[in-house]
Formats: sequence, C-alpha cells, structure tokens
Amino acid sequence: MSNDSSSALGPSDSGLLETPKTPAYLRGRPQIDPPPDGNAMHEPLPVPPADPDRIEASLNATPLPDGMLSRLHRVIDEL
Repeated sequence: MSNDSSSALGPSDSGLLETPKTPAYLRGRPQIDPPPDGNAMHEPLPVPPADPDRIEASLNATPLPDGMLSRLHRVIDEL
C-alpha cells in the first residue's frame, strides 16, 4: 500500500473548495446588488400619472374580434 494523501474519500483533484450549486431557476439571471445604503428594500419606481387620452387611444387601437364582447358579457352574467 502506498501512503499518498489522495484517496477516494480525500479532497477533489482540482483542489477547489466545494461550493453549493446554483439552483437551475437562478442560473443565468443577473445578480441584484443591494442599494448603496445597505437597506434591503429598494425604493419603488415612480409611476407616471395615467393619461386618459392615451389609454383610450390604446383601447381603440386593439378592437375586439366579432362576438367577443357578447361572450364577455355572457361570462360576466354567469358569474
């Protein structure tokens, strides 16, 4: 028998420390840095005020298919 330090139960051949594996659902996602003040909560982004003219123009730009409005009313009535 030889008295070398590597064995089947010894450290890995690479010499690197074992690190926990990153879960599959987190792989490839960018890391989020904490804010400079160290607070874990980020300030919410400001929400611009609603522009009624822009909302109406958006709704008019995407008309419902034929019969969709009557089906929608029928589903609402069933609820």
